[in-house]
Amino acid sequence: MEVTNKTKTVFLEVMGDHPMNRILDFLIIFNKFDYSKKEIARNSHVSYATLKYLWPNLERIGLVTFTRKIGKATLYKLNTENPIVKQLMKTYHIISMTIAKKELELEEEEVKVK
Repeated sequence: MEVTNKTKTVFLEVMGDHPMNRILDFLIIFNKFDYSKKEIARNSHVSYATLKYLWPNLERIGLVTFTRKIGKATLYKLNTENPIVKQLMKTYHIISMTIAKKELELEEEEVKVK
């Protein structure tokens, strides 16, 4: 599964469009699936070199976990059992819901003005 839409998510707008946030954004959205590092880099719109630089920290903290090997490819996914990941996912949800609610309120105000 390749994500081709380059529009920023609300998470990236609020937290900043940085490579680590892009990686986490992608992994949170697609947390049910596992991916190779190349797929994560491509779908996160981060260079493979940057992903390789950031990856050891993601593994050390336990944010990502190995799932399986397919041929030469090693696949990983977001470690949803990690307490940091659990909190990140809650935060992601809160950010999304808060911004969506604000936008809905603005739309309702615009309708009232017309």
